[in-house]
Amino acid sequence: MKGIQVIRFRQWLTITLSYVVAGVFFTLYDYSTFHTPLIEKISPNFSLLNYLLLNVIGSLVGGMFISALMVYFLQDRFREKSYGYSILMLLIIVIAMMFLFGIPYYMTMSAQLSDKSITSRETLALIRKQMFRQIDPGWYIVLLLVTLQQLGLQVSNKFGPGVLWKMVKGTYNKPKIENRIFMFADLNDSTTIAETLSDERYHQFLRNFFGNITYSILDYGGEIYQYLGDGIIIVWKYYGDERDLQCIDCFFDMK
Repeated sequence: MKGIQVIRFRQWLTITLSYVVAGVFFTLYDYSTFHTPLIEKISPNFSLLNYLLLNVIGSLVGGMFISALMVYFLQDRFREKSYGYSILMLLIIVIAMMFLFGIPYYMTMSAQLSDKSITSRETLALIRKQMFRQIDPGWYIVLLLVTLQQLGLQVSNKFGPGVLWKMVKGTYNKPKIENRIFMFADLNDSTTIAETLSDERYHQFLRNFFGNITYSILDYGGEIYQYLGDGIIIVWKYYGDERDLQCIDCFFDMK
């Protein structure tokens, strides 16, 4: 499995698990703060364990689909878009998916609460109340997660995986001596190319160039240190063994 495939699988798994954790937190918070009087009044036999299990399964299934959509489908398509545009479009898609996933979720939950069939009058009344007459706090959690996850994916795409976390924990603010392998790569005859193309086409040309070689860099364990006009600085950890040859493989893959 190539580096980019491993990275994306980890991204998918991390995002999926974040929804499961959020589902557990929301269940406990929702039960203790919002639904306890309503639930116990409607269904004295209501089980917190069943409620938790339902939310965990719903979070797992929904998280798998949302994370797959973000990592394997939308990530490349939003590569050249602004963060604001990608967030707006992603939120629209996620809200639509949440609504679709919410229908079977609320149907199942309402049937448990009423202890009657899904088509009964009591169950249908509960479905309408939960879907249209109140705002589920879980929506706010999902929208916040989507916003932060998209930010992380965009930073990872532009600078490599793990860079955002290093920024958060202040890695770049603390001087540290390390042995690293550096590669300086830039375009041949970029001035001639720029004179041949218009400004806009040359800018697009550079974006395509950096976008294409990013896959090679990630496949061979590199980290983008800096962009310099038509060039790029790539770094690798120094191991002192055959793993250091990844930089050579990366060069020929980029070429």
